[in-house]
Amino acid sequence: MGAESLPTRLQHYRILEDLYIKSTNIGDSGAIALAQGLRHCLNLETLDLDHNKIGDRGIKSLSEALSHCPSLLTLRLSYNRIGYDGACNLAVGLRHCGSLNTLELKNNQIGVDGMKILVANLRDYILGIIILARMAHAISLKV
Repeated sequence: MGAESLPTRLQHYRILEDLYIKSTNIGDSGAIALAQGLRHCLNLETLDLDHNKIGDRGIKSLSEALSHCPSLLTLRLSYNRIGYDGACNLAVGLRHCGSLNTLELKNNQIGVDGMKILVANLRDYILGIIILARMAHAISLKV
């Protein structure tokens, strides 16, 4: 199944709770296609997109789509290409995910400023842990 077919297929899985698309290198175009389908997944609790070469453009679309996923508990986006702009988009989009308690962003290019934006904007929304990393050093922040 290619990323282009995801929007159509996900419309038929409205009760989907867990989605793991790990290490498939879907990139920004695949993330944009996935985002179209995620808008229909109101029961989604876990989304794992680790190791997919997703950059800021893809994260912008995903962030907008995830604002329609109120049941989201865990979002894994480690080992992608997310930068400061992507962090800003996540901070806005995830504010609508009141159940979110884990956000993993290890080995991206978010930087300290991006991390500050995420923590400042999600402090009242995420009750668990934001896991960020820069190079080999992981930083866990209790919010």
